[in-house]
Amino acid sequence: MLSSRAAKLGTPLRLAAAGLALLLATAPAAAQGSGGASSDASTRQMQQELQQVGQKVIQLRQQALQDSAIQSEQDKLQVEIQTKMVSIDSATTQRLDRIKAITQEFQQAQQSQDTAKIQSLMAEYQQLTQKNQAVEMQAMQDSELAAELDSFRTNLIQRMNAIDPKADSLISRLQALQAELQGQAQDTSESGRR
Repeated sequence: MLSSRAAKLGTPLRLAAAGLALLLATAPAAAQGSGGASSDASTRQMQQELQQVGQKVIQLRQQALQDSAIQSEQDKLQVEIQTKMVSIDSATTQRLDRIKAITQEFQQAQQSQDTAKIQSLMAEYQQLTQKNQAVEMQAMQDSELAAELDSFRTNLIQRMNAIDPKADSLISRLQALQAELQGQAQDTSESGRR
């Protein structure tokens, strides 16, 4: 679990730099995470659609990121995000280094079936990534960085549309499904508190 998460991230900044981080990263997870929470057929159907549309959008994004100009823009943005994060919190670099080390230690613990070590590493990994995510969110508040992210997002979506003209409508549908499912989840949790 940890190693697959770390591999997907490459660096913790990769998805954020893509500008579609929350949109793309949460789509399949949201569909899976809510699966047992509701037995309502329409909710299950929406979750399935969310997962399918999310996978299509992720595939288009991956294809678009193969474009050298998009890749170059993403790499530049990642460096700027990390630089901004370090200026906000100088411990960012140490956390990133430790996250890389944890990934290797985790693989060794898995091979030796050291359950206690695995649990300890997962807890540390989660704590470090949460702290970096908080710093990253602060970095994203920078107006120059936000403008660059918007520009990158626009370029990425244009490239996705060049690959598949339905990309805009898929992204819109994905956002609508996410909003609707989040609304249902909030309604369910609020009614459960009454």
